[in-house]
Amino acid sequence: MGGVFWNYKKGFTERFVNYIFPYLLQKSRDLRISTEELTVLDVGCGWGPLAIAVTLYERAMEAHGKGGRCKYLGIDIRKDAIDWLVTAYSEFKYVQFQHHEAESNLDYVGLLRTAHRH
Repeated sequence: MGGVFWNYKKGFTERFVNYIFPYLLQKSRDLRISTEELTVLDVGCGWGPLAIAVTLYERAMEAHGKGGRCKYLGIDIRKDAIDWLVTAYSEFKYVQFQHHEAESNLDYVGLLRTAHRH
């Protein structure tokens, strides 16, 4: 797993591990959603920083005898990122990545912004 962790700039990954993922866990608990059996769908996963956080969470659960309950699916339009992630996370059966074929001239973030204006 070392290769996965060291391919990111520390500050970029830290946000997902120390703030974003814990926030999602806390919000789930606030809504009384169990976090022991966790499924994460990461649309627009990029190079997978949220996958690192999920992997660390699963390892912590395993240390407490509650492992094997996490599932992660990352989807992105960048084939190079997905190809790299599939290789980097091949040992983690609960982590999967899928490439979404998209038109290269579309800006999906821009489409979302436009949709929210109407």
